[in-house]
Amino acid sequence: MAKQLNQSDPFDDDWGLDGEPAAVTGDMPAPNTATRAPFIKPYDVGGVNTKGTLELVRVTGETTDYSDVILAITHNGKEYRLGMRTFSKEYQSLAAKFGTKRADWHGTLRFKVVENNGKPYVSVRA
Repeated sequence: MAKQLNQSDPFDDDWGLDGEPAAVTGDMPAPNTATRAPFIKPYDVGGVNTKGTLELVRVTGETTDYSDVILAITHNGKEYRLGMRTFSKEYQSLAAKFGTKRADWHGTLRFKVVENNGKPYVSVRA
């Protein structure tokens, strides 16, 4: 997988976009134009078997279909997001260290890039 340096629109023109996003009514949500940090990927930290530390900044209020909790983190001064499920060993490790209060979730995390079913991901522990 090639590293994506620019996460802007892949089209080189404004095809299909005339000015500001239209307000959507009815059953569909309005477009979210807020910029967010990208999810951290193995190539962001050096690849498989890389170990190091990340700085946990805070717990975001976001969730996704794949993550119950999303953390705001930094690595080498760059902002990222890291998602996890509450049943994972990662979450259990962090909950044991930081407790049940969202405001207490900040500090240094250890990470290692590991593989699961042949697919690398960034795993963290407290």
